[in-house]
Amino acid sequence: MKTLAVIIVNFRTAEMTKASIASLDANLSRDVFDIRIFVVDNNSDDGSLEILNRAFSTRDDVEVIPSTENRGYGAGNNLVLNQVIASQEYEFVWLLNPDTVLLNDIPGQIMEFLMRPMTAAVGARLEDPDTTPQVSAFRFPSFVSEFLHSARIGFLDRLFGRWRVVQPISDIPTRVDWLAGASVFLKVEALREVGVFDEDYFLYFEEVDLFKRMAAHGWEFWYVPSLRMIHHVGASTGISDYRRKPSELPDYWYESRSHYFKKQHGSVSALGIDLSWLWGRWIYLFLSLLLRRKDSSAVKASRIIRFTPLLRKALSANVHLEMNNEREVTRFSISTRQALWSRVRQSWIAHGRKFSSPGFKAVAVHGFGQWRQSIRSRWLRAPFSVLYRILYRRCCTKYGIELPCGVSLGERVIFEHQNYIVIHGDSVIGDDSIIRHGVTLGNRYLDLPNEAPTLGKRVNVGTGAVILGKVTLGDDVQVGANAVVLTDVSKGSTVVGAKSKILEEPSPPR
Repeated sequence: MKTLAVIIVNFRTAEMTKASIASLDANLSRDVFDIRIFVVDNNSDDGSLEILNRAFSTRDDVEVIPSTENRGYGAGNNLVLNQVIASQEYEFVWLLNPDTVLLNDIPGQIMEFLMRPMTAAVGARLEDPDTTPQVSAFRFPSFVSEFLHSARIGFLDRLFGRWRVVQPISDIPTRVDWLAGASVFLKVEALREVGVFDEDYFLYFEEVDLFKRMAAHGWEFWYVPSLRMIHHVGASTGISDYRRKPSELPDYWYESRSHYFKKQHGSVSALGIDLSWLWGRWIYLFLSLLLRRKDSSAVKASRIIRFTPLLRKALSANVHLEMNNEREVTRFSISTRQALWSRVRQSWIAHGRKFSSPGFKAVAVHGFGQWRQSIRSRWLRAPFSVLYRILYRRCCTKYGIELPCGVSLGERVIFEHQNYIVIHGDSVIGDDSIIRHGVTLGNRYLDLPNEAPTLGKRVNVGTGAVILGKVTLGDDVQVGANAVVLTDVSKGSTVVGAKSKILEEPSPPR
């Protein structure tokens, strides 16, 4: 008969711990394993220790171990694991959360996998109280997985699914990278080789670290769904339950995450992984604002970004468009401190406070495209450039508005309609101008591809108008529907007709 040590670390969940052990008593036949249960009270300071001592004082197979301080999940388990490894008595360890309830006897499959020479761990199928399966098997976190997790873009999750940390829930035994620590069998031989939990983790990531170390020594891990357990998620901390409204994560979660990536990947790679997470969160935040998502995590993301030195430095960089003194209208300089959020807000107001307005979306994407150019680091800029191209192409195909980020766009420019709007990338459009559907601002000659129009402030361009070449339209110019403009137009003038002519010029100043 194989010997099995069951370890339960309790922190202020004495009644749940009693219920968990009661489920073991009710379901375990004990004809496969010789079982001894160890309950570690992690300095609960709420009377849990006294409750547990009274409950199990008459049992020889249950030992309650008090801890004088709460040093976290890993350290609590290590109080028993170190004894188990040293005793030479036990072959296997079963780590259990106090918020778990066993639903069936240990199936033969568990023993079958544990007896395989290179299997170090076997995990159970965890379920909600209504038997809905929980995610219990995972892949190791990486550069790609951190980006996918923070960006939350469905098609990217599907495209790069093999790099997501969460593995699909399977109905058959599956080899995995690591298993949920709420219920996992460990082979003592593997623990002797790689050691116990790293006690620098207070809570979270300690089991990922342990599995990573075992994997480096060639050990395998299996998820076996025939062993079923109810898991009341986050009973001690309240922060792991995905059914609850997200709350602020405690400092020790971030400290554990940082320690894991630095330990397993090195400081330089850990920085790259953090940057990938920030790229994804920036993208998620931008899409949340653009698509009007009501998600509190978007606000929390803005706090993170606001106090991130690297991105704060990028945000404070200035992008100035080249001045052209030969034109009557000065090209507009854009500071990225205002270019994205302030200018997008102004555009939203100008478009009638309608997030659904195609014109507003086109201007928002344009601002985002200019902002990402201010990021000096090519690697930091790259994911934003990919997202910009996707959004720009969507504006072109869905709304028919081609507004490249190279356009010098003034404030409160209104794209009053959609479809067949083509703006040359070197064009300049002044403050408070209006562009309607069918308008083209482009170059006139094929051998002069970079020559484009400059529109002053408050220029009103009618439907179907075409303005071509290196021409300048002064402030307050009115361009009639379907007009073709090939020459400069003075301030305050009105132009109409397919063969455009100036109908009215302002009186010369006295």
